[in-house]
Amino acid sequence: MVSIVVAEPGSRIGFRGGVLTVWRGGETVYQVGVNEVDALVVSTRGVSLSGDILWQLASHGIPVYLVSSRGEALAVVEPVDMNRTAETMIAQASWRISEARRLEAARWFIEAKVRARQWLLRRLAASRRMPELRDIAYMLEGALARIRVAGSLRGLLEEEARAGRTYWNTLAGLIPGDLGFPGRHPRAGDPVNKSLDYLYALVRSRCHTALRIAGLNPYMGFMHVEKSGRPSLTLDYMEPYRWAAEKALLSLLASGFRPTIFMDKLDRDTRRALYSRMEEEMSRNVPGSKVTLAKAIQGDAWRLASALRSDGTYTPTIPRQG
Repeated sequence: MVSIVVAEPGSRIGFRGGVLTVWRGGETVYQVGVNEVDALVVSTRGVSLSGDILWQLASHGIPVYLVSSRGEALAVVEPVDMNRTAETMIAQASWRISEARRLEAARWFIEAKVRARQWLLRRLAASRRMPELRDIAYMLEGALARIRVAGSLRGLLEEEARAGRTYWNTLAGLIPGDLGFPGRHPRAGDPVNKSLDYLYALVRSRCHTALRIAGLNPYMGFMHVEKSGRPSLTLDYMEPYRWAAEKALLSLLASGFRPTIFMDKLDRDTRRALYSRMEEEMSRNVPGSKVTLAKAIQGDAWRLASALRSDGTYTPTIPRQG
């Protein structure tokens, strides 16, 4: 399965005989059977996309994403899922208003996030022959122990922040000095932070859609503060998958890639390279599992919904040591 990305103004999209075609300047850019497409992503203005095409894509279960130059999902046209149930929504609300349940759910996401980052540090230690990174990964066991026993949401988030500082102080030493990385700061102006923001936005878009398809309310979360229009559950849910964005950027930088900023935004070539690399991560099996990251994100949403309905437990799909 592939995601078709349309990033050039002047592109036209057509659908005939079960084949999705993208043209630009009279030339065929993509021509793919509909059964091989899992999503259509439009990341630029000036694309010809008719209502009939939207109808055809929806009837074949293919979502359409409109993505900004910053990688943020502006809109999603997705098939209606008849499996959404009132039971799921009621269960989610029940967990949200219970302090004990809310703490338990937040712990699911935070513990998985730290464990996934441990895996990434160990992988980097092996691939870059830097055994000190394995030591940092081991140090995070202390954070995990405190996360497991934190008695309040505030205490849990403090431990998450402490583990995050250790992690980012370590990764800062792996990022080329010419990029001026000041440490992880969302919405900062340097190219590394902007690249991370963009990659995280791509992960967030996938997670948001997965939650909606599973019948969950993306705006009713457990640990992120709820504000008007803020998808707090999406932000909670994506935490265990941030490692993939970080891995994607680190691998690109190691290959010599340098993100470029133009008029305070990542330029088109940078966005294209980041998107392509993130799609590669999405299409690969999560290490230690038999499912791709894209399928894990959707499947985990179904399992999360089931856990909330049954008062069960939930473990996100994260990399495991082979």
